[in-house]
Amino acid sequence: MSDASTKSEPDVSGIFAAIPTPMNERRQLDPKALQHLVEYLCSTELSGFALFTECAEDLLLSQEERRAILKSVASVTERKKALVISVSTPNTLEAQELAKAAEQKGTVAVLISLARYPGIGYRELYRHLERIRKSVPLPILLDTRPGNVLDSLSGEEVATLLTHSGLTGAFVPGFVPGSLDPWKKRFKLEGGRSPTFLTASSLSFLRACEQGASGAICAMAVLAPEQASKIYAAAKSKEPARVSKLENELKPIIEVLGPPIGERSADGLQKITNRLARRSVLGPVLPSVFSPSLIKEALRLQGHPVRSEVRAPLESIRADASERLRTALTMGGLL
Repeated sequence: MSDASTKSEPDVSGIFAAIPTPMNERRQLDPKALQHLVEYLCSTELSGFALFTECAEDLLLSQEERRAILKSVASVTERKKALVISVSTPNTLEAQELAKAAEQKGTVAVLISLARYPGIGYRELYRHLERIRKSVPLPILLDTRPGNVLDSLSGEEVATLLTHSGLTGAFVPGFVPGSLDPWKKRFKLEGGRSPTFLTASSLSFLRACEQGASGAICAMAVLAPEQASKIYAAAKSKEPARVSKLENELKPIIEVLGPPIGERSADGLQKITNRLARRSVLGPVLPSVFSPSLIKEALRLQGHPVRSEVRAPLESIRADASERLRTALTMGGLL
């Protein structure tokens, strides 16, 4: 087995477009539509693609479908674009197999996106992480969104987990100013290295970049790859005026399709306390970071051969929502 600590780690930075799962009228994988989409995005300046995210309806995919998607995407990218894969299965063997297959296809990082499951606590998560780490020499990031496995841990357990030598950073989708700070303080990487942080919005990236984010896993980059790449480049070169101009042009798209915007509490420590002491107050339904049906409908409106169908129990887009989406895309210059 390979060990991540024995090899230099690949760079995990830039904009990674969260690829949706195109489906036919029977809600089965549509290989031709997937190939078209990846070929189109490969011609852009995007750093790479994120596979098996929420936007891909990952929880409704079989392991065989994940392998088919990985194979199809890799056959087009031919390592010219980096891949980040999200691993949501609590089955450690399946997670190892998927990570191994992905490593051979140009993957630069594995994102652990485990939801809360009965019986899976600190020891089980640590064991899961350790076995994946020993399987592939890749950076491993933790998904920090509410409702995931971290909410099953105490603050002390989270702090201890973040010292694991296999962890190199986190995916922090609900970015607000200061939201990276508690994670920066908790990660303890060998050699004094800085942790890697990815956010979820490529079209409003400047503030996250200023606070240490190296990139974004974003479904909106599928719809606006040119704009997302320009915003990233301007943010990295510290051109706030240019970024602001680009973001303002795309504001209608961000408001309709972007991840939920977090709000800073009057008590600036409340968010930190909620996360690290597992005291987050969750609503009856966890908000989606990106809606698969909206993203696929937007692609259809842009003229791509992608249908808006999603698998049950997810809800398909309604006609009125499609019209609002068309208006937003037009206002944002994407139609």
